[in-house]
Amino acid sequence: MKEPRGLRDEVEDRTKGRLAEVIVEQMFQAAGYMILRYGYESIAQNLVQGSDWHTISKDLEVVESAPDFIVKESNRFLYFLEVKYRTRFDKKELEEKLKKTEKHWKRTFVIVVTPEEPVFRMMYQDNGGWKMVDLEKFRRANKIPKTLIEIFKPIVKRAYYGYTSNQKP
Repeated sequence: MKEPRGLRDEVEDRTKGRLAEVIVEQMFQAAGYMILRYGYESIAQNLVQGSDWHTISKDLEVVESAPDFIVKESNRFLYFLEVKYRTRFDKKELEEKLKKTEKHWKRTFVIVVTPEEPVFRMMYQDNGGWKMVDLEKFRRANKIPKTLIEIFKPIVKRAYYGYTSNQKP
């Protein structure tokens, strides 16, 4: 069994990440996108629970790095969406974490949710590297109006208030 502090940190990190996923999912649904849960935490985790990763298959690295959602935008576009929560945004740290995603999931966009402005950042792969832009300026998510983003920003700030500062947002 993990030590109590390590377990507490792990549970806290997972809770923050799941909350970010729910917020993004709700925002995309409210904007009219079809968004389906997909990633390791939603589906594949049950396949390998209690198993030794190395004895199952080397292909499980692909499964482990699966993005959180599949997004259907009208009848023309289908892409993957990964959601990451960070108390403090650090692009280099995220790029390092996204190496497996970059390797196995080429059409993946990443939304970074953080209580600091801009609350929603979109990262995408371009010419062998990760580019970043505020969600409201990202052309692929143009169905998400600024007014909707403004509705969800205070939800993020209130939800993560205890993790970021002693002052109210």
